[in-house]
Amino acid sequence: MSAYLCSKKHIAIIVEALASHGLIKPDDNSRIQAARLLTRENLKSLSYRYGQKHGFHDLKSDRAYLGSLTIADASYPVIYSPHSEKARIGDRVKRIDSWIYQSCEHSSFTKSKAYKLVRQLQGMIAIDFVRETKEYEQGEW
Repeated sequence: MSAYLCSKKHIAIIVEALASHGLIKPDDNSRIQAARLLTRENLKSLSYRYGQKHGFHDLKSDRAYLGSLTIADASYPVIYSPHSEKARIGDRVKRIDSWIYQSCEHSSFTKSKAYKLVRQLQGMIAIDFVRETKEYEQGEW
């Protein structure tokens, strides 16, 4: 499977999850910075995998793209029905997994701030999911 740059919507949904779990502040500046952080890792991966001959690894255009991200790019309202908590969780987990897959090509990925932040988010989402189960409710306190 080939790697690609995750869409702004894709990144914004992860940013929203980071904010809703308290891993970043919910203000505009924090959202933009998180979107840039995630996108930068994705671009590094593409650059490592495909290199200059495929149009990647142009640091000026990478910086321009990152600099062009606005709050509109870092916020994406996703409306889930009130009965679709599992759908919301599933969508976020799938987007995170996809971002990790698309961003993991370079050797320093697992040491990056973006990766560590997203791994924290995965853990928090997993805990939220477990707490929604009947098995959790039936567990001893």
